[in-house]
Amino acid sequence: MSTVIVMGTIATFIAFVVGLVICKKFAFVEGMIFFGIMLLLEILTLLAPLYMNGMLDSSIRNTLPDNMTLGELVTLYSIFRQTLRLVGFLILVAGLWKRWNRRRSDETNDLIQSK
Repeated sequence: MSTVIVMGTIATFIAFVVGLVICKKFAFVEGMIFFGIMLLLEILTLLAPLYMNGMLDSSIRNTLPDNMTLGELVTLYSIFRQTLRLVGFLILVAGLWKRWNRRRSDETNDLIQSK
């Protein structure tokens, strides 16, 4: 791997860990779930080449599940990662929406009580 890719991967790991810590500090559970999923996906991205290289071995190729081709296996893996990423973002958006609405309702209640 080139130096730029390694530096980018390290920066991504650091960003996800910092996001996880900040969300924990502010008790933002949905954010913690999001950053946890993103961290898991980053780890899977690093481990996938090791797994896929093993699949390229001819002895393992004959034991693919349900007579899948390697292309189908790679596509299935990609769909799994993208679906997991989408779930993470949906959880984050739902959590941000909930927090925003709670904040707006608190501000409205404060205005009503001050009158």
